[in-house]
Amino acid sequence: MENVGIIGLGTIGTAIAEGLHAALPDLEILGTRRQGAMPAYVTPCAGNRELLRRARLVLFCIKPQHATAILEDLRPGLGPEHLVVSTCAGLDIDTLCKHAGNAKVARAMPNLPCQIGEGMTALCFPPAWTAAARDLVTRLFDAIGKTVVVEERHFDAVTALSGCGPAYVYTIIEALSDGGVKQGLPRDISKLLAAQTVLGSAQLVLSTHLHPAELRDRVATPAGCTIDALACLEDGRLRGTLISAVAAAAERSAVLTRIAASARATDSDRASRSGTPGAEMP
Repeated sequence: MENVGIIGLGTIGTAIAEGLHAALPDLEILGTRRQGAMPAYVTPCAGNRELLRRARLVLFCIKPQHATAILEDLRPGLGPEHLVVSTCAGLDIDTLCKHAGNAKVARAMPNLPCQIGEGMTALCFPPAWTAAARDLVTRLFDAIGKTVVVEERHFDAVTALSGCGPAYVYTIIEALSDGGVKQGLPRDISKLLAAQTVLGSAQLVLSTHLHPAELRDRVATPAGCTIDALACLEDGRLRGTLISAVAAAAERSAVLTRIAASARATDSDRASRSGTPGAEMP
């Protein structure tokens, strides 16, 4: 892998870049961003079109509301040699392909912990992608965490669970830390206790492959402190609230997808009625 280009060094683009730089220090990372200083480890490009001339593998980390317009602007420079991996929530592959010319388009849903090599990324590849191209992208994201390949119909759920998930976990860590402070712990110690407890508990799930409920029951000894705390969590509907949070985020992602699909259908209909060449889907 000679280099990778990142269009859009915002929150997730920068997190990916930082994780890749730490994991693959010899990898040249090319980048563009609308404003702000470029990270020192990123080779800046004068613009997106220059990036396309210099990189075959391109991570498209643009806010969804700006994505199609930017792709249309880049369309003349996108060729069949380009592998474009979009991290845009709510934009399906058909919509992306409509604006990406002859480039090969896939989807990725990474999350913020990829910044420290502990990310979770879901990938979706169209059937036309070769095994070599799939392997290239998978190895890239494997370097900054774990990856799974899923069907595109699952992307709203993935977005809601692992894409948005760090925000849920940070809220839980904050609440646990506040609980410790309320009991008299110093703020810095309470935050460390909460964060390390979440980290260690998650690692134990992954390393043992046990169901979380089984591990929970190992902590909750009869007539102990934990079972009283768990009863309090059940009274507060913590489990139900988290399930509802994932459902709400998934529905929002689905709404964005439907809006994009509706706009695509409207554009195609207009092009068809006006006789505009190239109205067919790529």
